[in-house]
Amino acid sequence: MTQDEFWHDQAVMARLMADGEHKRKMAVLVQTEEINMFAILRPELKQDGDQWCCLYETAEADIVGFGATPYAAILAWNKDWNKEWHKIATECLTNKTTENVPEPTPLEKIRHYTPSDAMGVRIFNMRAAQNDLLKAALYLNEGWQPDWEASDQLKWFLCWNRKSEVGGAIAIETTRLDNDGCVYFATQELANQACFYLGEETVKTALGVYLYDSI
Repeated sequence: MTQDEFWHDQAVMARLMADGEHKRKMAVLVQTEEINMFAILRPELKQDGDQWCCLYETAEADIVGFGATPYAAILAWNKDWNKEWHKIATECLTNKTTENVPEPTPLEKIRHYTPSDAMGVRIFNMRAAQNDLLKAALYLNEGWQPDWEASDQLKWFLCWNRKSEVGGAIAIETTRLDNDGCVYFATQELANQACFYLGEETVKTALGVYLYDSI
């Protein structure tokens, strides 16, 4: 192999590697876009026989997707979502009028609002971590549930203490009657176990520590 042939081959390899990295980044962006609406609207995800079903009910139509795995069902649901709203948009353009299109309600505007890709991923990750935290509580509590009529019952929960000397730390607090919508544990030790099993990063994500970091 001559020196010119060697450097030619090196240039070809560099272009192939750059093209592969570009395709990888594009795949990540596509995947992020595909989970955006799922993370925002939070449709029902359930097992239906040997398949998974992702369902979101609207006044106009039910948006649904099926797949062999939860992720496959989400992707199918996202395609159905895009198809349904493309159909509505096409009908509006065909009629060349918006007289019959009602003004969206504030709730509809909120549900259809699309945050940035980065925020969409953070919302999705936070919801997944919160789901893990809730399942950990259900498992560790072994049937115990907070009784908000019992003023003598302690309810333990995890929170983020931003006033910590190290700039922030996971803290375990207790309440008796104030239901702040947290995930509650029967004892302080069980809350500690949840932190240990899930890991600090999962707990911090569930508590929304990273949600509003600069993007």
